Amino acid sequence: MQWHLNDATPAGHPASNPNTVASYTVQDADVTIQPATRTGYTFLGWYDNVGFAGVPVTTLRTMDAEDKAYYAKWDTTPNSYPINYVLNDGSPAGHPATNPGTNLTSYTVLTNGGGSIALQPASRNGYTFLGWYDNASFAGTPITDFPAMDAAAKTFYAKWSSADTYTVAYTLNDGTPAGHTATNPNTVTSYTVLDSNVILAPATRTGYEFEGWYDNPGFTGTPITGFPTSDAENKHYYAKWSAAKSYTVQWNLNDNTPAGHPANNPNTVASYTVLDADVTIHPATRTGYTFLGWYDNAGFTGTPVTSLRTMDAENKTYYAKWDSTPNSYPIHYVLNDGSPAGHPATNPAANLTSYTVLTNGSGNISLLPALRNGYTFEGWYDNAAFSGTPISGFPAMDATPKTFYAKWSSANNYSVSYTLNDVTPAGHPATNPNTVTSYTVLDPNVTLAPATRTGYDFEGWYDNPGFTGTPITGFLASDAENKHYYAKWSAVKNYNVQYHLNDSTPAGHPASNPNTVTSYTVLDADVALRPATRTGYDFEGWYDNAALTGTPVTNLHTMDAENKQYYAKWSAAKNYTVQWELNDSAPAGSSGDQPEHGDNVHRARCRRDNSACDAHGLQFPRLVCGSRLHGLSGHETCTPWMRRISTTTRDGAHRIPTVSPII
Repeated sequence: MQWHLNDATPAGHPASNPNTVASYTVQDADVTIQPATRTGYTFLGWYDNVGFAGVPVTTLRTMDAEDKAYYAKWDTTPNSYPINYVLNDGSPAGHPATNPGTNLTSYTVLTNGGGSIALQPASRNGYTFLGWYDNASFAGTPITDFPAMDAAAKTFYAKWSSADTYTVAYTLNDGTPAGHTATNPNTVTSYTVLDSNVILAPATRTGYEFEGWYDNPGFTGTPITGFPTSDAENKHYYAKWSAAKSYTVQWNLNDNTPAGHPANNPNTVASYTVLDADVTIHPATRTGYTFLGWYDNAGFTGTPVTSLRTMDAENKTYYAKWDSTPNSYPIHYVLNDGSPAGHPATNPAANLTSYTVLTNGSGNISLLPALRNGYTFEGWYDNAAFSGTPISGFPAMDATPKTFYAKWSSANNYSVSYTLNDVTPAGHPATNPNTVTSYTVLDPNVTLAPATRTGYDFEGWYDNPGFTGTPITGFLASDAENKHYYAKWSAVKNYNVQYHLNDSTPAGHPASNPNTVTSYTVLDADVALRPATRTGYDFEGWYDNAALTGTPVTNLHTMDAENKQYYAKWSAAKNYTVQWELNDSAPAGSSGDQPEHGDNVHRARCRRDNSACDAHGLQFPRLVCGSRLHGLSGHETCTPWMRRISTTTRDGAHRIPTVSPII
């Protein structure tokens, strides 16, 4: 008996023949031929020919009485053995496990060259794989592989840990700049797949915008807002921050009412970040108003804010609060009237003593000139040294206390002028004894002396050309004004002219006065005094005194402007010669007696019509005869145009009538 197992190919997979009959006889009972076995292969029967023709032989018939050779026929395809995996992921539900695709679901003895077949760990999200076991109770040790030559169906049971715990770490990235720590509201620091999905809340960091959680320190990808617990992995999240945020700072000056009074904000901070230092808030200024503080609300509730804390990290709006009543500023006036003493100045009541920025509708405040009798106000100055230019007003918007200093001229010089009113009638000038033509208030009071004007009475000085009011006899230096005085005169004065003929002794020899002027004014022409006549006497002149001293007065000068008394002076009684005119010249040859040579007889003949007179051949128009010329009969008529008849003396013994012409 020969048994051919045919297991040389593939090598390494020997078959096993359970048939032990190596020979037989016809006496032996038929032998049931047992199938050969070959791990991993299916036995197709024993054939009695090498070509496997016919049908398999299952019995050795001993009666065949022949040598037998049996050939094992094998399925050329090795047997395939299933590998089953029990993942054990039903509890808790919803967390399925995954068997790696590399884990074979079947194998043959040829698998892996007939070597070992490795089992890859199953995976189950959120769980740790503890091994494959070949029994459901996980007895024994985990199986990591098995030989292909096992040639048997396999069932492996996955063993799992309890749900894994995964860490969740957060890097807040708030170390730079230091001092600006972030806050992480997320409390999840670990999880399992059994936990609910996790939503990541934004971190907060004062002064910064949170730009998201990232799963990498380079902030690549997109921000992560949460994660499913099915991620089943340790988490590390990195906070990404904006640059330090800029917060706006707005300042509401509240300066619209009243309009036109803008406030000034010294605070220049319009934005800030938490990296900035805290900011001291300075008071706003508003000309003419008191600043009551910055408030963080329009209703001014709470207390004023003096600092902006940059860690507040919020937009700020500050509201200026002002005292609703504008400030009142004093105005002082220094009148500078102490020297010289006694000349006080007066500041007009209209000059304000205080003001606000609303005074005069916030316009200009005028300064009225101070008054000081006898001085010129040279202006208000804002300094005691009077430097700069005078100030006539200032804007209400100056909003500061004011002190103004009055500047005065030296004492004013006031003119004193006089109008003598002596032009009409011309030629009668007046004389003003007053020498004061100017004065100051520092001078003594002035008494006005009367003016004088020949021929007029002075009726007073008046301060107006119409002479209204009463005459002025003087004025006070404190009047401090230009003066103009007008002389008032009476009508031209009338002066008496009296003549004393002095003809009472000897009695009976009255004189005759040809002068008819008994009064005069200075407006009259000068009057020639005509000789008085007195029979038997020579008129020796008019004198202005009863003693007949001085020289005779021949003219009344009307500008003498005084009452006149004239006194006639007479010679002693005249001694008259008697002359005889013989009238013997015709016919010639009979001459009469002639006056002796040297008698200086001055004969005068006047025509009866008085048109011409002659004496010694001299023409004397309008001769007046004051006494009778003896021997001149028919020539005695006197004209009224001659002044006088005087006498001359011959040898000191005889008075001879002479005539004198009108000058």
